[in-house]
Amino acid sequence: MNRKFLYVMWGVIALLGAFMPLASLGQFYVNVHHLSGLPFLLYLLPLGIVALGILNIYKSHVKYLRAWLISLAIIGLIITGLATLTGMGYLNYMAQEQTRFDRLFNFNKEDSKQKEQHAPSAGLGSGGLLLFIGFSGTIVSALLQKTSKTDIHKESIAKVEGQEHNI
Repeated sequence: MNRKFLYVMWGVIALLGAFMPLASLGQFYVNVHHLSGLPFLLYLLPLGIVALGILNIYKSHVKYLRAWLISLAIIGLIITGLATLTGMGYLNYMAQEQTRFDRLFNFNKEDSKQKEQHAPSAGLGSGGLLLFIGFSGTIVSALLQKTSKTDIHKESIAKVEGQEHNI
């Protein structure tokens, strides 16, 4: 597989993750559209990575490509982490309130003698996992990208030509 297609692949994986649940608890889940504000960028950041990947495929040398990819991926990881933790907090709150409500209206004496029930804890959803994988893969691919000798040679020729025009 050509290394240029890796950015598109990671971007598509992250984009698929944006439409799946970030956090889940049994039959309940939290998506990006359940959260308001900044998490809506999780729809756009993977599109930016895909667009830069496609640009990299068709244009051989994109200036500051690695910097743009790494910055988009880091911003995506931060927003994904915050959105996932927020979603897990919502789900944990719902589970605790459900447990408290059940205990409040439970008039059966046998159940009241039992140990206090603990609410289940929310976990990472499939969308949150795919977003983490997509953004992390973009960072790793951008950091491990090797510059070929022809690219270094072209850059040195361009610098020399630029210096000749400045004289």
